[in-house]
Amino acid sequence: MVRQLRRALIGGTIAASLALSGGYAITRIDGAPATIQNVAHLKAKPKLAGLKLAKRKMLGGKKTYGVVTLTAAAPMGGVKVKLAAKSATYIKVPKSVKVPAGKKKVRFTIRTAKIPRVGTGVVAAGLNGRILKRKLTLTPVKTPAPDAPNPYKPTKFTLHFNEFVDSSKLDRSLEAHIDILPAAPQGGLTLTVTSNRPDLLTIDNGGKVTVPEGQTATPFRIHYKEVQDPVQIQFFTTYNGVTVESIVRNLVPKGYPGAW
Repeated sequence: MVRQLRRALIGGTIAASLALSGGYAITRIDGAPATIQNVAHLKAKPKLAGLKLAKRKMLGGKKTYGVVTLTAAAPMGGVKVKLAAKSATYIKVPKSVKVPAGKKKVRFTIRTAKIPRVGTGVVAAGLNGRILKRKLTLTPVKTPAPDAPNPYKPTKFTLHFNEFVDSSKLDRSLEAHIDILPAAPQGGLTLTVTSNRPDLLTIDNGGKVTVPEGQTATPFRIHYKEVQDPVQIQFFTTYNGVTVESIVRNLVPKGYPGAW
């Protein structure tokens, strides 16, 4: 072949084409009309050299990738490598992936499904009769344990004002307090305060009262309307949907004995 190439270079017109793509590496053209002679087939087809998974153990429902590697750069047109997955319900790969011309490796996507318990599947790649396999273990997503019931319970609901409230006062509001034992837990403790006469009074923040973390009491305000006759009002403290305390107070008109 070397002598033929030397004679061609010395003696006549030649076109050299280095098609290192697995086809004929050198061709020559002699005269007119042109004829192409195959001189040498210089390169063997590349083989499958490796299969690598970015992760060998992962949470089901997540995505990762794999890499296939050839023994040599892919020829013109690329090389198609077949892919498959065992336990296809939980591991999804493309049917094949193409290594581009001139490249030795290519990446492909691996998608997984959520799995109820730990399971191991297989990702496989095949080319020209050679098959490589890699194990992939999927683990279930842990479900957070339900929050433990809050052990803190309010022990009393105290309104720090006279039993008879003069409804004619200018600001028509008063300060009350929630007292609890033990101290509020981390994040505080929220209770709901309501009454049987929402037509006559309102409570700040819609009745939601939060005792700060580590505290045993917190103030809140009640706003009321003026009345012409005494009205008995019952207040309720609710925690987790259960009434834990109730107390009665009286809203009275101006000049009522004992009112302030």
